This record gives sequence, structure tokens and C-alpha cells, in this order.
Amino acid sequence: MFKDKIKALRKAQGLTQKQLAQIIGVDVSAVGKWEGKGNILPSDGVREQIADYFGVSLDYLMDRTSAADVEDPTSQELLTLYAQLSSDGKQLVLDYANMIFANPKYRKEAAIKAG
Repeated sequence: MFKDKIKALRKAQGLTQKQLAQIIGVDVSAVGKWEGKGNILPSDGVREQIADYFGVSLDYLMDRTSAADVEDPTSQELLTLYAQLSSDGKQLVLDYANMIFANPKYRKEAAIKAG
């Protein structure tokens, strides 16, 4: 659920609800409502801001991606570190990842075929 994802992401970054609210430009009570029992969701635009800030997909935030796809320890560590990078840092990571992916030996499919 969204409320569980946002709370876990916020805590993984060591942020309070107030700090997250300031970062994304909403009232602290909004964050409390999102993490509360009522299953209240922010607007689409705010959800995009949250996903961008934490470096996760909207599908992950909205629980449309299975936990096995994104929650292994290495993926979570990468997402946490990525979220803390500047825009330039994020671009460097993306460029490097694309360079690695261009080599078939590092792609999952290639590893399976090589078996």
C-alpha cells in the first residue's frame, strides 16, 4: 500500500514527516494523512514528486510492482543511494548503467542463455 511504501522510504532516509513535507512542498498534516489509516492519496503530481525524490517508480509507490522486483537488499540500497544524488549525479549513474547494459554479458537475459 502507498502508506506503507512512503513511510518506509521516509524512514530509510531518516526523514521526519515534517522534513518530507518541506521537501515536497506540502503541509505536514498531508504526510500524516497519507501514512494514516484512511488510505488517503496525494495528487498525481505530488506522487510523481515523491517518486522522483526517492528514486522509485510510481508503480512501486502504488504497489503495482511485486516486492520481489524491487525490494531485494541490493536494489533497495541502490535506490536509497540514488535518491540522495544531485541531478548531475543521477545522470552519471544512468550513463554508467547504460554503458554496462550495452555489454550483453551483464544483462540478465544473457546470463540465463549462457546458463
